Amino acid sequence: MKKIKKLLTSPIFILIALVLISCFVLPLISSWLHVSVAHRILYLFLVIDSLVALSISWMIRHWQLSFLWLFLFPVMFAISVWWRLAKYNYWLAGLYLILSLIGYLLLAPQNHQARA
Repeated sequence: MKKIKKLLTSPIFILIALVLISCFVLPLISSWLHVSVAHRILYLFLVIDSLVALSISWMIRHWQLSFLWLFLFPVMFAISVWWRLAKYNYWLAGLYLILSLIGYLLLAPQNHQARA
């Protein structure tokens, strides 16, 4: 039981679960609920997934994970677009990568030196 709890609270598991939910589960739920394509693109892809991209960059910086984890969300999103959605959504993977990089670089540790 302790191993399961440790696994479920590990940063890598939380990161992968967030990516899988936002890339595969949320688009499937929105299609099952018959959300229109325009609303899906606006609310799910542009608003929620952009916030997820920024959150992932914060988590990677906070947990001091490798820089390469930034590529997980855009790559998984591109796979989900290829698998299920319209091909014109590929440009969003680039947007998520740029947002992740911006968030990662803005959260860089800063040197706070006292002025004499």
